[in-house]
Amino acid sequence: GYNGLIMDKPDHDQNTDELLKEAHDAGVYTVLVNNTEVDDGVSCGVGLDNYPLGYTIGTVAAEKLPENAKILILKATAGNQGSEDRYSGFVDALADEKRDDVEILDSRNSDNWSKEAAMSEMEDWLQVYTEFDAVYAMCDDMTCGCIEACEAAGLDVQTIQFYGIDGLANGCTAVKAGTMTATVLQNATEMGEEAVNLWEQMQSGELTEGKISALEPTIITSDNVDEIIAMHEENGMMK
Repeated sequence: GYNGLIMDKPDHDQNTDELLKEAHDAGVYTVLVNNTEVDDGVSCGVGLDNYPLGYTIGTVAAEKLPENAKILILKATAGNQGSEDRYSGFVDALADEKRDDVEILDSRNSDNWSKEAAMSEMEDWLQVYTEFDAVYAMCDDMTCGCIEACEAAGLDVQTIQFYGIDGLANGCTAVKAGTMTATVLQNATEMGEEAVNLWEQMQSGELTEGKISALEPTIITSDNVDEIIAMHEENGMMK
């Protein structure tokens, strides 16, 4: 009795091509949100690519980092393509902005994308590096973990730059508090609206094959964080 499916696949490596082709043949049109790598030929995808997310936050860092800055970069699970793309985008932005003076002291993988794993990695770093200017981690949870580890070690986190990605509640709270320098929003509301728009085009016959709709990242700094917090409060993600 339905002819539309809007789905977020937690594991993008899971092959659903044949299932979704069968659904399409049965008149059920699928849009995959948070996925810009759909290649089954019948489904649409909407989201933000990981490389531009990393590149966007990298351009902010290129502008804000002091001369001869020293930075630590924490990637997620080894081999995760999303993490690697966010890393590559960031370092490419530094290069394109001619920030050859920035030194990456270390870049390592965390066990996963979690705050707790990031805290552990940051604690290890603090045993080795006594001077650094910035930390970039692959998501806000990880960046918040790094911030908390530095605070627990007695560092003044207001004097260190921290960069994240996602723009969720914890990231916005940290930006508002002045502990996170910047993050990049993945706007779930915008993704949802575009997903419905794509589905309507599919079921009306305007779209007869798969299409990718790549959205633009939104930089979040102290200048606009109140607007993003208001959005999160409206959609129930923050109180």
